[in-house]
Amino acid sequence: MLVMKEVRLLLLIFLIGALLELTTCALLWGGAVRGKVVEQDTDRPIPGALIAVVWEGTAISGIESTNVCYHAELAITNEQGVFHTGAWLSRQKNYFVESGSRMIFVYKRGYYEPYLSPRKIGILSMIAKYIRWKLYPKLILARFTGTSDERLKDLNQLMNFGSCYYESGKSARNLYPFYAALYYEAKELGATEKDLRRLKEVAASAAVAEDTTHPQEETDKRVQKFLRDNLK
Repeated sequence: MLVMKEVRLLLLIFLIGALLELTTCALLWGGAVRGKVVEQDTDRPIPGALIAVVWEGTAISGIESTNVCYHAELAITNEQGVFHTGAWLSRQKNYFVESGSRMIFVYKRGYYEPYLSPRKIGILSMIAKYIRWKLYPKLILARFTGTSDERLKDLNQLMNFGSCYYESGKSARNLYPFYAALYYEAKELGATEKDLRRLKEVAASAAVAEDTTHPQEETDKRVQKFLRDNLK
C-alpha cells in the first residue's frame, strides 16, 4: 500500500513538472529595459533618440529551427537621455523559442552608433557593445561628420540590424516610428529609389504587422495599401 502511494506521488510530481515545462515553453517574456544615451566626446545626454529593443532567439517548429526576432519595443530618450521600456509577456503561436537574446539599437539625426558603423562592423564591435552595456547601461552616439553616401550606409546598416517585423507579430508595430525616421532621412539625402522602396516596405510591414497565424496574402495587401496612403 505504501509503495502504491509513493508511485502515485512520483507520478503526480512528474505530471506537474511536465505541465510547468509546457507552460514555460508556451510563453515568451522580457524584462524591463532602462538605459541612457550620451554623446561620445562630451558624455552629454542626448534627448529625443529612438531606441529599438528587439528580442531574438532560435525558433523550433517540428524538426526545423531558425533564428527569429520574436518581440520588439520602442522608447524615446527624455531630456536626461534616459529611456525605459516595460516588461512584457506573450503566448507563442506556431513555434517555440529555445533561447533568446536582447539587442538595442539607437537612431538620432546627426549621430551614429560607432559600434554599428559599416566602417567598423564585425563580431568584435558587437562584443564590445555588449560588454559596455553589461558594465554600465549606457549607449554612446558619435556626431556624424561624413558624406551623404556614408550616412546612407549607416542608415541601411541600422535597418538591417534592427529589422524585426515578421515573427514578432503585432509587437513589430512599436518599431514603425523607428523605420519611418530612417526612411525620411534617407529620402532627404537623395537615396536611390531601390533603397527607398526597401526602407518603405520594412516600415509598412511593421505598421500593419499581425500575428504570424494571419494569412500572408491579406497582410501583403495591407502593406501595399499602407504604402499607397503613407510614406510619401
